[in-house]
Amino acid sequence: MKVIVRLWVLVTLGVLVSCNTTTSSEQKHAATDTIPLPEEVTAKKIVPQRTAIQEKISDSLYLVATNARMIGNTAKAIAICEQIVAADAYYTSANKLLVNLYTNSGKFNEALSANKKVLLTGDPTFGDYVHSGLLLEVMNKPAKAASYYKQAQRLLKEKEGAYWKRVDTLGMISMFIEVRDTIRGNELIETMIANKGMDETQKKAFINFGKKSHIDKINRLKALLKKNE
Repeated sequence: MKVIVRLWVLVTLGVLVSCNTTTSSEQKHAATDTIPLPEEVTAKKIVPQRTAIQEKISDSLYLVATNARMIGNTAKAIAICEQIVAADAYYTSANKLLVNLYTNSGKFNEALSANKKVLLTGDPTFGDYVHSGLLLEVMNKPAKAASYYKQAQRLLKEKEGAYWKRVDTLGMISMFIEVRDTIRGNELIETMIANKGMDETQKKAFINFGKKSHIDKINRLKALLKKNE
């Protein structure tokens, strides 16, 4: 009964569970270790060189771009961000905004290019690597996607303690599912199931949690890609 309940919850959450129940955690970790890291991890980090005047200009234009985005003028926001990076290629804020704007416009190749600059500068988060993984997965490049998910897992693991101070168990499960770390995600799911203090409201929230799953995000991106073909 415990196994059936566990599998039911995992499927509800949209976690990809292997049918081979004899596969150990060690074997899964070993398989992950064979996946190469993204080139941005091993490449030399880029330290942008800009003058005070150039930085002031970029900052001013970025403010205009964010305002354009807030009022729904995507085309203007993209144009201004492209103007910024044409003169200041590694201006992180503009590149991050472009990643979002390009993604929502179905321009995934452009989003990947902008995100590459983000990953090569500053201090990228696990979410930055996840985004590239999601885009590559939708573009049917599973091997490359796996490499970005692997780095996202590494970064999340390094800072797991800090994240626990900011989010609850449900939030942590979401994060581990997002970076495709089903092993750690499943451990937390089992902890939730075993928690006898879980009331009906919590159980309902747990069941509905799948709506925010990885699979839903993939489907959303596929819809954006199709819409903008």
